[in-house]
Amino acid sequence: KTVLNHNLEVRAYPNPTKYQFTLAVVGSNYEKVEVAVYNILGVMVKHIENNDGQPIIFGEELPAGTYIAIVSQGSNQKTVRLIKQE
Repeated sequence: KTVLNHNLEVRAYPNPTKYQFTLAVVGSNYEKVEVAVYNILGVMVKHIENNDGQPIIFGEELPAGTYIAIVSQGSNQKTVRLIKQE
């Protein structure tokens, strides 16, 4: 018996980066994808909504540092650590 896995897959590249991040999000449904990006102090620095299935490109304006991106689609959620270099 095959069980359908409704997981959310998130690939962040390049990571670390000097310029911008690309998040490739593969979900099991067509619900919109939300990305909340937090700095190391827990302050939200970016919020992105995407429902076209395209990779999400962001981060050019962010200063160097470590960020946590929480990617949500429906009831699925993934957390990705992002590093921006000088």
